[in-house]
Amino acid sequence: REVPSLPDVSRRSGEDLVRLAFMLIDPDIFPAPSWLMREEPLDAQDVDHALLIAQTHRANVEDLQTVQEKIVYQSGVLDIVELMAMDLPAGSST
Repeated sequence: REVPSLPDVSRRSGEDLVRLAFMLIDPDIFPAPSWLMREEPLDAQDVDHALLIAQTHRANVEDLQTVQEKIVYQSGVLDIVELMAMDLPAGSST
């Protein structure tokens, strides 16, 4: 289903949603997050959010040639999500 923008409130952290999104992109490289095994069923809003994140990053990940590059790309996305959670601008130093 179509979602016009990212939801404001989620039961999951940004990191959780990014990990779910990358699993949707390539489950062989990005394994399912451990919390996923405990969820019954997944919250629809969280799934929509993860699908939007996956849509945003899928082409970039698929364009990378090696598994190492793909993992580093995910790490960069996770770092940005952490900075955003701390309300720090992405270019600032701590």
